[in-house]
This record gives sequence, C-alpha cells and structure tokens, in this order.
Amino acid sequence: MFGLTKREQRWKAEQKTAETLVPLVTAIVQAQSEASELERLRAENKAAWDSAEYNARRAEKAEARAAELESFVADVADNYDCDEDAHRYGTQCRKCKAAALSGRGG
Repeated sequence: MFGLTKREQRWKAEQKTAETLVPLVTAIVQAQSEASELERLRAENKAAWDSAEYNARRAEKAEARAAELESFVADVADNYDCDEDAHRYGTQCRKCKAAALSGRGG
C-alpha cells in the first residue's frame, strides 16, 4: 500500500528506541539500588566487626584486671596475719575477708 510518512517513520523509530531503552534503564536502576544496598550492608558489617573487636579488647582487660585482683586477695589471705582487734571487737578482719573471697575459708 502506501509507505510511511516521515512523521510516522520518526514515531516508529522512537517507539523502537523506547522499547529497547526501557529494559536497559530499568536494569541500570536496579543495579544501582543493589549496589547501594550492598554498601549499606558493608558499612553495617564493618561497624559490627569494630564493635566486636572493641568488646573483645575490653573483655581481655577486664579478665586481666580480675586476675590481678584475685592474686592480690590470695596474697592477703595467705601472707597477712589476722587482725586481733577486729576479732575482739566484731569488726571485719582483712585476712579472713580475703580468705572468704578467695575461697580459702574465712
């Protein structure tokens, strides 16, 4: 029959271009969205890892401090004499308290 006019040809070319570009643009937007989600998750993981490392260092320091205190209490329980006045007047004897804390009697 009749051929397409210039306007119809241009419209058809634009339609073809749109049909090709829409899926491509959709895929690009989706990829960017996934990339931003990935970056957010990486930031969350880094924060969690940093927090875990910080807490591990704090736990190590607390354990070391507890060991020092246990050593000191054991030293007082083993190497100090009872406070006779404390026993006489019913006040707290440091050696007996340290022995009770260290599990060595009291």
